[in-house]
Amino acid sequence: MACLLLPSCVGRGPHQPREAAGGHLKADEWRTFCTVNLPITLTRLWSGDSATTHERCMLKNFLHLVQAVRIASFREISNADVHAYEFHMHAYLTSLLSLYPGIKIVPNQHISLHFGEHLR
Repeated sequence: MACLLLPSCVGRGPHQPREAAGGHLKADEWRTFCTVNLPITLTRLWSGDSATTHERCMLKNFLHLVQAVRIASFREISNADVHAYEFHMHAYLTSLLSLYPGIKIVPNQHISLHFGEHLR
């Protein structure tokens, strides 16, 4: 991630996320780290020839979440965008349950399934 070149309009994610100043990342640092840095890094790690099926499924799951967050962050949104958000959020939560048996959906995750109604 240290070699990652980003456009100037994209806030810089932390170089060492576990060692953020004061132990906490700011909201913009989290957003950049999770929607820019991690997708690039995880795609390199989990989509190559040496990646396991489980790693590929985890990557696909995470990318559904990233897409949903990206769409929900649009300044302007169309009905097609709302449908895409709902698709990705549902796919994320469905695959989360199959990837991690026994995991429970928490209230914030459940509410995210209804967020599309508020985006319209």
